[in-house]
Amino acid sequence: MISGTGGVLMHSESRMDGPVDERDSGEPAVWRVAELRVGRVVEVVLGPNPRRASAWPLVSRALDGRPSGKLVVCADAGVPEGVPVSMRIRSVRHRGRGDRGHVEVAPLEGGVPDRDGVWVPEVLERQLRVLLGCGTPVLLRGPQGSGKTTIVRAMAHRLRMRFVYFNCASVSEPDDFLATLHLEVAEGGSRTRWVPTPLLAALREAAQAPERPVLVFLDELNRCPEGARNVLMPALDSTRQLHDPTVNGALAIPANVVFVAAVNAGQGFSGTWGIDAAQLDRFVSLELGWPPQGVEVALLRRRFPGVRRQVLEQVVGLAHALRTAEGLQPAISVRATEQTVQMLAHQAYEALSGPAALREVARTTLCGRFPGHPDQRGTQAALAWQLVCAELERMGG
Repeated sequence: MISGTGGVLMHSESRMDGPVDERDSGEPAVWRVAELRVGRVVEVVLGPNPRRASAWPLVSRALDGRPSGKLVVCADAGVPEGVPVSMRIRSVRHRGRGDRGHVEVAPLEGGVPDRDGVWVPEVLERQLRVLLGCGTPVLLRGPQGSGKTTIVRAMAHRLRMRFVYFNCASVSEPDDFLATLHLEVAEGGSRTRWVPTPLLAALREAAQAPERPVLVFLDELNRCPEGARNVLMPALDSTRQLHDPTVNGALAIPANVVFVAAVNAGQGFSGTWGIDAAQLDRFVSLELGWPPQGVEVALLRRRFPGVRRQVLEQVVGLAHALRTAEGLQPAISVRATEQTVQMLAHQAYEALSGPAALREVARTTLCGRFPGHPDQRGTQAALAWQLVCAELERMGG
């Protein structure tokens, strides 16, 4: 899908923020040495170096879809191969010659998305691998929409663990974790019956297949009342058991089951309860923040490859400004930036210029997440809209 001269989509992979000359053949021009600035962020598709003994396990011949002239090298063997990855130019050798030397690139601060398209901070991934391997319960704290569920599911996949999702917001009574009481009406009367939850079903299946590790993800743990949550405490310590209402007895937690709970950090959440010290003591608490801007751009680039990178950077820039603005709650989530780009990528916005389209969409997908209305002075939405307009003007839009 190709837009007109002002739209947000692009036909080639070229960057829009640097000089790009096209040859008569239509092929993108080779990068000039002067353009290869140390610190510049570029998009690279890396592949294995044929010279296996080299200090550079990954190489490429293009940056941002344009021939690089010099060989592009990367010392980090953990960067995914065959997919576009945002990298930073680290050094350039033989600046006096466009056809000699190499351009060294390195991952952006905070890491890069893995092959599964999920970004997990390096420290968080290392600690999760250790804790999950030891069977230690983990409490993951982070802003709403920062990717907690996605990251835990990806880690389960990478560690070859079965992933079991349970939404704690559905719990109001202690027994609700394992079963819910249903009333069945039939001719001649009615009766009640316990219906197992997915959590109880998973625990029973784990006991039957002890060779397969199971990760139970307790999402939004602080959305169930503290009294109901207390029933989990014996499952999270050395007791390793829960009360099973379907048999009115104890259920042993299989040794191959590990629990990860998630809570949203920040203000502006209704229907939540605090987690007391005794409950916290049963977890190792890990923190998750927002992905670095370059990483978020890379994630969006994978999902929306037809959208100009400049537009992606502007969307992420607006989200970052709103996330760091004092007094605005809740923060703009990663899913909000995805929805913004999804709308911009639609053919309905082909006729609008890039700045006009972004201005219209951001008012809805970003400012609309705050209380009030963008035109209602003094509301959070109005403050967000004022900030968005200022940022767009600073960006030249």
